[in-house]
Amino acid sequence: MDKYEYKLKLEQLKNLVEEKDYKTAAEIADTINWRKVKSSSTLCMVGEIYDRNKIIIKKNHFHILK
Repeated sequence: MDKYEYKLKLEQLKNLVEEKDYKTAAEIADTINWRKVKSSSTLCMVGEIYDRNKIIIKKNHFHILK
């Protein structure tokens, strides 16, 4: 995924979170490689999306800081 496609998907995620459409947001979030994302606010937003959907986040899917 290139930067342009990532920015489009991120904008979609933000809009869906504002609309409280967490199911669709989770489907889009599943298509993004989160290991390359360094923004803590973006990662927190994605955590909220998954939390609202009660989706279990696997250790190997996200980089977990200890």
